[in-house]
Amino acid sequence: MLRELHIRDYALIKQLDLQFERGFTVLTGETGAGKSIILDCLGLLLGQRASAEGVRRGADHALVEGGFEVDPESELARFLRESGFAEEDGYLVISREISRTGRSKCRINGRIATVSMLGEIAPYLAEMHGQHDNQVLLRASSHIQWLDQLGGAELASLKAEVETRYFELVEKERALRDILHSERERAQRLDLLQFQFTEIAEAQLRPGEDEELAERRRILQNVEKLRGATQEAYFLMSGRDMDTLGIRDALSQAVERIAEASRYDASLQSLQQNLETVLYNVEEAMMTLRDYLEQGEVDPGELDRVEARYALIQQLRRKYGDTVEDILQYQGEIGEEITQLENADSLAAELEEEISRLKAALVPLVLDLSSQRREVAANLEKRVQEELAFLNMEKAVFVVEFDRHRREQTLEIDGEQVGVSADGIDNVQFLISTNPGEAPQPLTKVASGGELARVMLALKSILAQVDSVATLVFDEVDTGIGGKAALAVAQRLARLGAYKQVLCVTHLPQVAAGAAHHFMVEKQVSEANVTTVGVNELNPEQRLEELSRMLGGHRTEASLSHAAELMNMGQQWRNLTV
Repeated sequence: MLRELHIRDYALIKQLDLQFERGFTVLTGETGAGKSIILDCLGLLLGQRASAEGVRRGADHALVEGGFEVDPESELARFLRESGFAEEDGYLVISREISRTGRSKCRINGRIATVSMLGEIAPYLAEMHGQHDNQVLLRASSHIQWLDQLGGAELASLKAEVETRYFELVEKERALRDILHSERERAQRLDLLQFQFTEIAEAQLRPGEDEELAERRRILQNVEKLRGATQEAYFLMSGRDMDTLGIRDALSQAVERIAEASRYDASLQSLQQNLETVLYNVEEAMMTLRDYLEQGEVDPGELDRVEARYALIQQLRRKYGDTVEDILQYQGEIGEEITQLENADSLAAELEEEISRLKAALVPLVLDLSSQRREVAANLEKRVQEELAFLNMEKAVFVVEFDRHRREQTLEIDGEQVGVSADGIDNVQFLISTNPGEAPQPLTKVASGGELARVMLALKSILAQVDSVATLVFDEVDTGIGGKAALAVAQRLARLGAYKQVLCVTHLPQVAAGAAHHFMVEKQVSEANVTTVGVNELNPEQRLEELSRMLGGHRTEASLSHAAELMNMGQQWRNLTV
């Protein structure tokens, strides 16, 4: 549930701090006062797109921060803990900072997060319905999801099993199609792979061989330079001839002199030891150099053999992989594909048998799912009908229509090929008739804007009792209604507020009167001619004045009396839901 909302330098808002309570809350104000700006800010916390245009003129960045109550045992709390954003004492803080460049930073409980992460947790926090969001009802593809929400855990579990089995079936059928390519294509592919496999096999590659060859090749290409350099180093240490003193002899003489001197000065003994160590290391190095020089002449043909082998491996690398290991891995992969292609007929038979088994297992599942849906649909029709009657649509008839899928993917049911998807075999569409004597038709053909808003409210009133979202947000969804319908909508929103937090932007005084909490949004112009948006929570006297304004624009005894009557009515509605 939304507990607080803090806004800095967003649009016309310089600074705004709002505290929210449980139940039904309305935001009212003149047209263009900035009511929807507040909902835009809430939308940012729920992962909606940010724009640099939202940053208030003269500010470097905008900041929106919201605090939400979270049940520590809820699915959201578990999700947050698994994602490393555990709530603290049942409280969740989300912030969004937008810069002048349009870039935004998101934080969840103080830790950097992504916009996509906000989008993942948004369905647990709040559900927003704008004036145009009613249009989702016009998309028949969404109706099955609405229906399934009412089916409870049993239907959800069955639907998940259908989805799993369906995608297993899709994968097996894809594999079968791949195998059953035309015989010519399969033969061509097999011929190519066998050539590649043989070419790699005949090379008799060893892991790491390419690196060893590169090292040996470098040595053989520079053998004269290596011999000259090592021989010169040996002469420097041993002496080139009898008349030349080498490093070893010079060190040996130095050791003798220091040894003699240390007989008179014991402090030189450590120097003597150091020189003896150096002399030992020089003699070791000379032995190593001598062994290197005595290796004998290099086989003149070795370089040619190494070059040929190196060129072969380079050719294979260009075709099959960057390293010998990659080439060998590719050989293993094409070996498996060769086996599959050579055994395509038997593999195809195995897949066909597996597909038949999956289809046979899927049939009772989709039939059971369809049966459960029809039971839920019958209950939904009855409850929506009751809600619509209350919402001043007494003559309306609401029907959940079922039809079978028409898809390439099919199951045989009762001798008929029936289309199937991850949702099962059902196409579901909501139909409505708003006038007596007319057959129910799709919502797109018969429902006006006001009627669509009431159908949406009826469905949300029913679904709110089973879904997990804590907060419902309505942005002028009551557009296009008035009179008795407005009173009915107000009463239903008040009832909805008994078990959900409901935030609603409205121009209807009837709806505003039904709320337990009332905020008024208004523009304020400073002496410097700077326009900002302010929000005040109204006390009962102020609510009376605001309702009077909403009723007629002018404060009169009649409008005040009517406003008081509406407030009393709203209190009665709320008392009925307690």
